[in-house]
Amino acid sequence: MVRYIMLSCVIPAAGTSSRMEEWKLLLPLDGTPLIFHVIKALLPLQAPVYVVTGFRGRELQQCLAEAYPSLMFADNPDFSLGMLSSLQRGLSQIEAGSVLIQPADMPLVRSSHITELTELWSANPQGVLRPRHRATKKPGHPVICDHRTVRHMLQQDPEGTMQQHIAGFPHRYLETEDPAWFTDIDTPGEYRRLIL
Repeated sequence: MVRYIMLSCVIPAAGTSSRMEEWKLLLPLDGTPLIFHVIKALLPLQAPVYVVTGFRGRELQQCLAEAYPSLMFADNPDFSLGMLSSLQRGLSQIEAGSVLIQPADMPLVRSSHITELTELWSANPQGVLRPRHRATKKPGHPVICDHRTVRHMLQQDPEGTMQQHIAGFPHRYLETEDPAWFTDIDTPGEYRRLIL
């Protein structure tokens, strides 16, 4: 097992799941809450993992702390401003080093995916690294950013987007066609397809 020193992980998990019509993070997937799959994929890194909560934050923190005592939490009372505001809350907890950012609704990304991406990052830990679909060039998650990129994001208007604020930094891509890197769960239909 490889330990990635100076790498922290942030999971923005503060939103209301408005398009889902119900709160999605604790919906069952293979008998386990959806967000648990995201967390389990990161644990082999042995890196600090920060979960940013907001909507139903106390409930989510209690559930996660019982299952994963090593997790750390940051609360975002301004979660209605959007995901960047939650991301900034999480990034502000990190003193130095690179950050892996993984949305809370991407349960198909496994530890093997994380290992593949972080090993590529460790060879050249600068700028931004993320998966990208080989054919469509669609960007996926997680995203790894260096300390300069993180510092820049912390200085921006929280109503913007991460995509806007990392665009000016050098990017590298893991070219892939594996759908796990691009599958998030935003709607009831996407959830049904996942569990069938």
